[in-house]
Amino acid sequence: VVDRFGARQELPLAEAVAQALVNHGVRLGLLGRSDEEIAVYQQVVDRFGAREELPLAKQVAEAGARTVVVGAAVLLQSGRFFLAVLRLDREVDDAALAVDAHAGAER
Repeated sequence: VVDRFGARQELPLAEAVAQALVNHGVRLGLLGRSDEEIAVYQQVVDRFGAREELPLAKQVAEAGARTVVVGAAVLLQSGRFFLAVLRLDREVDDAALAVDAHAGAER
């Protein structure tokens, strides 16, 4: 489907291509090929992210959500998830301090 209709813009064909890509990503995930899985989901976002039609928006949202879940699982399995959360927490705290300092300087 992707090879044959991937360049077509008509909604029914674009929707079939998006669904085929999402399904391919799911299969790659079942095979434990997370990097390839994420890359396929990214293709969905890249190809159809700017389209406004609801069926495509649903596929883009699903691909984006699956990317986040798979990415978090990869980090969790590697032990880097906890470190990433700590780093994010520290960045949020630093940003909050900067906003507070900026607000205080304006008074």
